[in-house]
Amino acid sequence: MTFKNTEKNLVFILNEIENQREISKSFPEDMLGFDETIARIHEYIEEAGEYALAYELMVILLETYDFTISGLGAVKLLELGLIMKFKTTREIDSRFNFENC
Repeated sequence: MTFKNTEKNLVFILNEIENQREISKSFPEDMLGFDETIARIHEYIEEAGEYALAYELMVILLETYDFTISGLGAVKLLELGLIMKFKTTREIDSRFNFENC
């Protein structure tokens, strides 16, 4: 996967999140708003090339709020996580850690 594909896949997922504007009501008033959050993630992807940071922020949004993504979006998200070698450190997920096998 090239960096261009990485950027394309991140933008695909972010666009799916961005199109669910109704969830913006769930954002606390004392935090960065929906529009600002989406704009910042776009900047991380398209201007700064901070793909890992953008990925992590999108995962946090998906875990925290009631956003949904399509099956294709879910596959792209999983693929990005695998390529970037992201892994969870949550105790409940330790059974998936095969580094010490």
